[in-house]
Amino acid sequence: TFGFAVISSVNYNDLGLGCHGQFRSRGSLGINFGEKMQRSLQLDATHSSCGSMSCKNDGYNTIGAAFGIAF
Repeated sequence: TFGFAVISSVNYNDLGLGCHGQFRSRGSLGINFGEKMQRSLQLDATHSSCGSMSCKNDGYNTIGAAFGIAF
């Protein structure tokens, strides 16, 4: 996926993100399993950056995992 976000601070930990507007791209890979395929396991990787709209453009990456159960 690809999207746009507005953040409250241009600083994140020791990163200077440049401006409040950030582009965000995300890739996911997952599987559904179990009886009636009601459970899911997913890995996500994201990258956020101001897309060079500012001279300071550290950007940041995240990696995560999710487990879900459908009712």
